[in-house]
Amino acid sequence: MIKLDQIPDKPGTYILVLQVCENVLIQVKTLQWTLNPGIYLYFGSAKGRGSSSLKNRIKRHFNSEKTVFWHIDYLTTHPSITLQCAYLNINIQSTECQNLKEMSKTTEMEILSRFGSSDCKQKCGGHLGYLTEGNFTLKRLDYLLKKWKWKGIVDKT
Repeated sequence: MIKLDQIPDKPGTYILVLQVCENVLIQVKTLQWTLNPGIYLYFGSAKGRGSSSLKNRIKRHFNSEKTVFWHIDYLTTHPSITLQCAYLNINIQSTECQNLKEMSKTTEMEILSRFGSSDCKQKCGGHLGYLTEGNFTLKRLDYLLKKWKWKGIVDKT
């Protein structure tokens, strides 16, 4: 695992690993989701510069005191949800939709419809997955993503 201040200033995609401790209701305008306790994966991308760079996007996600703007902000600022870590794929060609599809092939994951995908160019169903497999652990996820050459990030500067 690398630290936030060691994130390379390059474009890429990421996966946020969130732990939900109790049943949570998230409402954004007319959309609503109920999150059960467990592990959730949010698939995102940051391919720009400045505030939309990968480094700054990940730092923003780990900051719990921010203006709530994106769907994911409702989770990263919620008191019953912990952002455990993030994984980076520093590859300009990679997309969050491809990453979600690939992960879905190797894990039992329920996609939360329309969560975080309002600007999705591939029109996929959502970018937040709930790991429904009861014995799925953070250690197993770490092993899988390292095998795929993803870099793990922790919130320690």
